[in-house]
Parts: sequence; structure tokens; C-alpha cells
Amino acid sequence: MKEKQFEKELRFEEEKYKKKIQLKKKLKENLKGMTSHKAANTKLPKLVITKFNGTHVDWLRFWNQFEAEIDTAQIPAVTKFSYLKELLEKKVCVNVDGLPFNSEGYERVKNILKTKYGKTSEIINAYVQAILASPHITGSQPAKIYDFYERLLSNVQALETLGKIRGISGYVRMTIDKLEGIRGDLVRTDGDWQEWEFPQLVLALRKWTERKPQKQDDRAMEKPPLGIQPFKKLKTFQVKQQSKPCAYCEQSGHRPSDCSKVTSVVEQKTVLIEKQLCFNCAGTKHKAFKCCSQVGCLICKQRHHSSICDRGSTEHMLVVTGDTTVTYPVIVVIVKGIKCRALLDTGASSSYASSALLKRLQKQPISRERQRIEMMMQSKNQVTELHKLKISNVDGNFHLSRKLQR
Repeated sequence: MKEKQFEKELRFEEEKYKKKIQLKKKLKENLKGMTSHKAANTKLPKLVITKFNGTHVDWLRFWNQFEAEIDTAQIPAVTKFSYLKELLEKKVCVNVDGLPFNSEGYERVKNILKTKYGKTSEIINAYVQAILASPHITGSQPAKIYDFYERLLSNVQALETLGKIRGISGYVRMTIDKLEGIRGDLVRTDGDWQEWEFPQLVLALRKWTERKPQKQDDRAMEKPPLGIQPFKKLKTFQVKQQSKPCAYCEQSGHRPSDCSKVTSVVEQKTVLIEKQLCFNCAGTKHKAFKCCSQVGCLICKQRHHSSICDRGSTEHMLVVTGDTTVTYPVIVVIVKGIKCRALLDTGASSSYASSALLKRLQKQPISRERQRIEMMMQSKNQVTELHKLKISNVDGNFHLSRKLQR
């Protein structure tokens, strides 16, 4: 009797235990379903993937985002292909435009992009080149130093992720030398700074930027406050201006004061009168007294055009004519081994050399200047070439260096 009662109680306990396990299992499944339902209803902000710009530096960022958000999603391969093409810049799309728009084409596109941009060696080289291309900063402006620090930090972190940061430690010294204005501040507290690697340099730069934060004015220039639209950079176009023709010879390519055809002041004034041009700017439709130009003569500073300036001119000089014989003082000199005759003119304001001599010497001019040539009956403006020559006497015991005009 006792055995039967014991077996009955044992079966009851066993059934009770099984029901307890079943209830726990159902409760666990219900909780799991509620959690998954809650997660499914959670609205996350829309993730925007920036287009791939076709550089090795941008590849890791782009492909990691694309692979996580689109490539592993449970959608058709054709749809993934569409997303991929939309996220490529035009210069990158050129390489994949001719592929078939199907699952096979999608796989070929991925292989092409990975082969061209996903090579680890090329990516590492791109980050190293970015570090080497860092600008040289002479001053200690916090804004420029902070920008330098952010660029260096980005490249160093990428190389650390790739496990290649120790292989470029030789470039640390060169990078420090680019920060000429704060180089002393960075290395002052560390006697072993010559042994630094890039993480130590980045840490020193971070501490420097924390000690000398950017001014509010600098930050305002870099990023406008929220709610305020920044000024858009206007596109500028360079227009090739057509040169105004010369007032005297009506040919383009030179100014009136550089005219080589009408050089006499008398002739130039006659042309201005006949064409009814302004004596101050050589312009049309107004007289000199109504001219708005603030620029006057560059020679005497008076209100007339530089080309018709007769200040110091000998145009009205009296000249005596007759059959009188004149004797000019001439001496024999040596110029680069060539015997020449030199005319000594005590009234001349410049020294001259004949074109035949300069051509024989094959001398190139040292400079070109615009000068007013004063002659007996007129004066004219002319561009002259200056040549430097060494002149000596026949005996060779006297030498003189002079700048001569052609």
C-alpha cells in the first residue's frame, strides 16, 4: 500500500517538474519574440553613404559602409548593383558602365573595384603620401596647427588600423620639421624625441592644441553657426580683354607711348588734333579739360599724355646752318679685341654702340628701357636695349665698363 502511494506521489512530482520546464520554455520564447518585435519596430536614423571618389584613401571607408548596409542585405543582386552604381562618382563609373546589369555583372564590378582600389599596398602608400604632402607651417596660428593635427591624426589612425604605422617611423622627423613655428614647444619636454613614432607626435600635437585652443574668430571663419547659411563662393570667369589699338598708328599690341611708327611729338600732337582725341588720355568723345582720368604725364606730372611731353625738348631750338667744316674728337678704343672708333660728344646724355659692333660681338642686352631721345629738331619716345661692354685703350693699361644703348 505504501509502495503504491509512493509511486503515485513520484509520478505527480515528475509531471509537475515537466510542466514547470514547459512553462519556462514558453516564457523564454515569448520574451524572445517580444524583444525581436521591439527591435524590429525601433526606428534608426537613415544612414547616408557618401559616394566613392575613386581614391585609395577613400576606399576603406566606402567599402566597409557599403558591405555592411547593402552587400550583406537580403535583396536581389540587381538591386545591389543599382545601389553600387549610384554611389560611385562619374570618373569611377566609367570602368563599370559596360558590364551587364545582372548578378554576374554585380560580382564583376566588385572584383574590378577591389582589384583597382582595394590593394593594401596601394592604400598604405596613399596614406603615406598624404602625410608627406602635409603643408609647411612657419607660424604658430592655432587654426592652421589644428588643421594639420586633424589631417595627420586621420592618416595615422588609418595606418594603425592596417598595422603598418611602425614601418613609416622614418618620416616622423621630417613631419616635425614642417611645424617650424612650434617645433620647440613639441619636443622641449622629451629628451628622446628623436626616437618618436607617429603616435607620440600625434599625442604631442593634441596636447599643444589643448593648451592653445582656437580663438572664437578663427572658429567662426571655419564653420558658420547653426542656422546660418555660409556665403557661397561665386564662380569667377577670366575674360581676355582685347587691347585698345594705338591712337597714332591704329595697330594693337602696344600703347600710344610705345608707338614706333609715329615717334615725333609734333606728329603725335597733329594726329590727336586731326582725330579729335583727348590730349590727356588719348581717348575719344571728350576734351582734355573734361577728362576723368587721374593719371597725367609720367615724365613731368602735368595734365597731358606722356607721349606728347615736350619738357626739355629742343624742337624749337635755333640751328645755324652753313658750309662751316666741323671737326669731331674721335679716339681709337679696343672692345673685346676689336678696334673701334669712339666719338666723344660732351653734350650727349647717353652712350651708344653701333648695331654692327653689337652683332659682331653677339652680345645679348642686359635690360630694355623706355627713354625719350632728344635730337636737334625733335624728340621721340623709344624702347632701347642696354648692353654692358668693357672698353680699353690701345695700350691696354686703361679699362672702363659702360652701359651702352644700341
